[in-house]
Amino acid sequence: MARSGVLYFAARSALLPLVALLLVGSAVAANPTPSRTAPVTQPANASADSELDEFVIEGKKLSQLRKQIVEAEDRFYQLYNELNTDKDFDVNCETQAPLGTRITQRVCKPVFYAEAEAEYAQAMLRGDYAPPPELVALQRQAAYRAKALALINKNPELLRLLRRRDELERGYLKTRKERFKGHWIQF
Repeated sequence: MARSGVLYFAARSALLPLVALLLVGSAVAANPTPSRTAPVTQPANASADSELDEFVIEGKKLSQLRKQIVEAEDRFYQLYNELNTDKDFDVNCETQAPLGTRITQRVCKPVFYAEAEAEYAQAMLRGDYAPPPELVALQRQAAYRAKALALINKNPELLRLLRRRDELERGYLKTRKERFKGHWIQF
């Protein structure tokens, strides 16, 4: 029976290794948490041989882990944008589907790059010339990087948020690797 994302099951102590292997193989990345294990009460007429052990296995969905990463990114960019004085270097994130697909993805871009994309698209429609956004990004990359690093190194909270996001990403990748054992399909 599953209660609030936690799987409860009872097994005879002799079958414990087999049940654990089956559950780990199918539910993968389950973490036993003995602190949440309820005490097993034995009925008065039950013998010691028929005693059942109860285990609690917690697992996180990959979508939950991904959501934590997005939340960490949002907190980082919100603080970064507040501290940043050059609004061209602010970073905004959005979910978009590339042309030809309905599969959405999260994209975070500095304002100068988003403006270069818009200007390039408008110029194409008018039949004018505008530099491609990739060229604008190459031109402004060094200044953007220097500004971002200066802000991150000056503000310990930004650095903490960046490290937290990295930690979450590593946990997500580790969990994904354990769950799919190298059989992860990427498009």
